[in-house]
Amino acid sequence: GLAAAIAAANPATAASAAVAIVQRNIREKVEKETKQRFNSLLINYYESGQNSVNWHNDDDPWLGENFMVPSLSFGGERNFLIKENKKGAKSEKILLKHGSMIVMKEMTQKSHIHSVPKTKQNIGPRINLTFRNVVPELVFKQPKPAVE
Repeated sequence: GLAAAIAAANPATAASAAVAIVQRNIREKVEKETKQRFNSLLINYYESGQNSVNWHNDDDPWLGENFMVPSLSFGGERNFLIKENKKGAKSEKILLKHGSMIVMKEMTQKSHIHSVPKTKQNIGPRINLTFRNVVPELVFKQPKPAVE
């Protein structure tokens, strides 16, 4: 079909087209569900259960003080761990199934950390989409890197 012809002709064009479809169709559904607008999309690809992300929060200064991060999962099922950001906190495990969405609301990124640990299970590829609302005024207030 047309999509295969575009991909064969120019993989970068095919990738751009795929992102445009995600932005237009999936973002609209996420915005309707969360009643919030988003202007940024982060796409993570996990090839297998050996790909992981360590404990972290998405507390980037250009996201503001009180923000939401919806996260959609497609493909192989993975465990998502979340815990309070304090020593000795116990984690909760959530199974991210194909087509599922988890929404980290308001102060979650300030009070909790999360991870997707490695697994030895034979798990297929997974794509994770996280939507954010970047505040342009806060991006431009970031310190400039030192020039040597």
